[in-house]
Amino acid sequence: AIAGVPAAIAGVPAAIAGVPAGIAGVPAVPAEQVITQAVAPVVCCSAGTGDRASRDKSEDKTLVQDMITTLQAVKVGGQSMERRQCMSQLIRMSRSGSTSGLNEHFRTVLRVLLENLEDSEGSTRALVFGVLTEMLKQESLQSGFHGFTELVILKVLQAHKDQEKDVVRAAESCAATMAGVLPAEMVVRVLNPIVKTGDFPVNQAAIKMLTKLVEKQTPESVEVHLAEMMPGLLKAYDNVESSVRKAAVFCIVSLHQLVGEDVLQPHLDCLNGSKMKLLSLYIKRAQAQSNAGSPRMTPS
Repeated sequence: AIAGVPAAIAGVPAAIAGVPAGIAGVPAVPAEQVITQAVAPVVCCSAGTGDRASRDKSEDKTLVQDMITTLQAVKVGGQSMERRQCMSQLIRMSRSGSTSGLNEHFRTVLRVLLENLEDSEGSTRALVFGVLTEMLKQESLQSGFHGFTELVILKVLQAHKDQEKDVVRAAESCAATMAGVLPAEMVVRVLNPIVKTGDFPVNQAAIKMLTKLVEKQTPESVEVHLAEMMPGLLKAYDNVESSVRKAAVFCIVSLHQLVGEDVLQPHLDCLNGSKMKLLSLYIKRAQAQSNAGSPRMTPS
């Protein structure tokens, strides 16, 4: 269980405060209840011109409504193939930019997608993250996720415990996409307590997501969060799981590449000699790789 996940996180609606600190089985509050109660600002697409555009938007909305009805069948365990077909269609709609129907019914779509994570078929669970990933890539839909950042991140991280490798890979891709498109302060505030106190492999997944976030940010945008991020990463550097320690080292190396030694060093003073030596080795290796390829424009 993860202790220390705050009941309410800045930038996340109070309705999500019902998500308990324990990560296992998160959220205890049904996704339907959380999403129905939360108020998520959704930016609708700008109105198209002409009758054809209006008809297309109307058809999109009707189609999405029909898909919602089909996806709700997960509650009774029915229409497995039809539900997967609907999710494949949602992926195609997102990729094509046909998002008017998704914007109109964003909260309901998100709710039924998360409900389908309870499906017994791994292929269905993996498709849920495939849909979420493609929706996150659409700028017109991204603001809809802002009200559910904590809920969706917890679902994505929890999926790293799934026995099906395809589900884990799909969750990893979704986590990486979220880290790159959602506001950094929201993501950091959700991930920090999980990095500090999460169980394996959820804590490792949180660290990897944090690394992806660092890779997408500017030095200035990350520097303001260093004091929040470093205690958890240093604790993870001492984790009993070697893969967690390695993930923490890679994240710290990414931070070093981004903000530079002068900014990061004060946060590393607590490391003992052997740990600092190992970290320095990884930093030098990363610098050598950068010099051999395309150097990253970061402070020296």
